Amino acid sequence: MILTDTNTDGSSPSGTKSAGWCSPLLMRTGVLLIALVVILGLLCLAFVHFDIRVDEAWLGQQVYSLVTHGEVRSEFFRDKAPLDGKIVLYHTLLIWMGAAASWLTGWGLYTLRAVSVVAGLLLAASLFWFRPFGMNRRIAALAALLLLITPLYFRVMLIFRPEMLLTLLGFLSFVLVDRGVIPARRDLLFFAGLCAGCSGATHALGLSFALAGGVVLLVYRRFRVLAWFIAGSLIGFAPYVAGFFTDRSAFLDQAFHNPLIQSDIGMHWYQPVVNLLGEHTRWFRNFESIGISVLFVLAILLQRRESWHRNRLFWIFFGALAIAIAIAPIPKTSRYLVLMAPFMISVIAASLTSRSPSVGIRSKLAGFLLPVWAIVFVCSGVVSLGREAFSQGSHRIATNHQLAAHLVPGSLVMAPFDFTFSEQPNFVVQSYRGAQLTRRSFSPDELEAYADSLSVKYLIFSSEEVLFWGIDTLNLASQFSRYSPVSVTGADERWLMKKIGLP
Repeated sequence: MILTDTNTDGSSPSGTKSAGWCSPLLMRTGVLLIALVVILGLLCLAFVHFDIRVDEAWLGQQVYSLVTHGEVRSEFFRDKAPLDGKIVLYHTLLIWMGAAASWLTGWGLYTLRAVSVVAGLLLAASLFWFRPFGMNRRIAALAALLLLITPLYFRVMLIFRPEMLLTLLGFLSFVLVDRGVIPARRDLLFFAGLCAGCSGATHALGLSFALAGGVVLLVYRRFRVLAWFIAGSLIGFAPYVAGFFTDRSAFLDQAFHNPLIQSDIGMHWYQPVVNLLGEHTRWFRNFESIGISVLFVLAILLQRRESWHRNRLFWIFFGALAIAIAIAPIPKTSRYLVLMAPFMISVIAASLTSRSPSVGIRSKLAGFLLPVWAIVFVCSGVVSLGREAFSQGSHRIATNHQLAAHLVPGSLVMAPFDFTFSEQPNFVVQSYRGAQLTRRSFSPDELEAYADSLSVKYLIFSSEEVLFWGIDTLNLASQFSRYSPVSVTGADERWLMKKIGLP
């Protein structure tokens, strides 16, 4: 069970070995507290300075629409079906949480980001409190700290996207499953299913937690209470598919015929096998995923037979979760690995602090490499977090405000996604995405003809639009005949054009 303590000396019952020389230092309370203060300080700075992501603007505009108009819409794609009207398929629980936060403190980038930050901190606290993998409190504290400096984790935590909320709900589902299996408790397993279903209502991939919980109950032969778990999952997931019953045509179009935001997803009968075989590309895709993945593999190599038996439920749940994520028809982007991060970190922390002797060349080699890679992992994580803490990504808001001072309030503006922060209340902000999908050739003439056909009053370019449309920023006036450049001092990497004839 997850609340089983380890030995009083801080060693893990997992039967693994790590470098004993690092365990005493890692487990000192003072060191852990100092590390916590430093990490939280850096996270606070990163929360403010982290660059604005496209998805934050896209989801943020949905929240704004829900708060102000009572339904989910987006002006970004007002020129392209199927997102040119009411949106009935969206990250339901995340948008609702964003709307609730906006109702309390006002809509804006930091209000929305707070949803993910709070979820991320609660998840780290839950890891410390519930202590999976038989960790004692000090090892669980180490696991929580390692989680907070994992680039894969804190970068998802600092933006308004669904992964952090769905991971929190999924981890709580695991906790309740673990508590409710022995003895079989209908109440805990119902709420375990409810958490898993709500995770799916945040992002459909959250249903992987429901599948993992169901596999555990089947393996443990808890057939009578499985129905309660399934009932909770269906109730929690129901809001996500409610649009199917209110506007079936729009729901299906937005789910399966949506070139605006849908990646190329294979739906052949053999695709799950292909997806499973290609899952390693997610685990070892980039800097964000490689660090924790290598550390986890090394920790796996240190596990002994008694560890697998003692933590049997943990491994069944994690294995089912990993397979469900692997076969899911989603892109192999690294950010979805965060769903498994709390479980991976638990195994890593337990292995790092274990003093059990190694047996065999493989265990000895892994026991040597684990602390070495852990040092690399911690140093790179702290440096990465520090860079984000002192970056200047949030200056986009000031730039947007400077540009907005030259626009007539209420105008239709075609602009980069980030312009929605915090100018959405004052303008109708449309993206370039529809134009990119509609036009067959890409030139300034094509762009301004398209914009003029939609009565766009202002064009705002970033370096991305400049490159895509082949715009010469040194000769804007000669390239456009229907829009004229506006001189804006200090607006870095932004160029403003207005419709000729506007004051």
